[in-house]
Amino acid sequence: MDTSLKVDSSSQDLAPPSGNAPAAPQSSPAGSINDGERLDAPKGSHFGITDGKGFHVRFGNGWTISVQFGWGNYCATRNTGSRTDDRANGEKGCENAEVAVFDPAGDFVKLPAFMYDGDEERRNDVAGWCDADSVLRLMNRTASQSKERA
Repeated sequence: MDTSLKVDSSSQDLAPPSGNAPAAPQSSPAGSINDGERLDAPKGSHFGITDGKGFHVRFGNGWTISVQFGWGNYCATRNTGSRTDDRANGEKGCENAEVAVFDPAGDFVKLPAFMYDGDEERRNDVAGWCDADSVLRLMNRTASQSKERA
């Protein structure tokens, strides 16, 4: 099954290619997610740690996935500790995570329906409480995007 994504320019959406239905299933230093709005990181492949409680990966195509799992994120440790405990909480890990995808310009992209168990009304640019398999699937789909946003 082709899990690559394409962007529907009419809705600024991150969606599977036509004909393939998806399966159901903060102030930061430069180079990290800045208050959840844009990604300001070097171009090309890049790894970054976000406030000690998550990470982001920019693929060679310029697309980026953010995976966060700590205080204030949509995950099991959302209300654990406080913002000052980010690193300690991050080191403990979490059973699930919050994810977002950014296009090569650094803008949020609407996530595919499989991240919401196919529920179109819940689709957004951030998905919470995602298990490792869903995160990996989204990473693979993000890495397969074309460099240009349609």
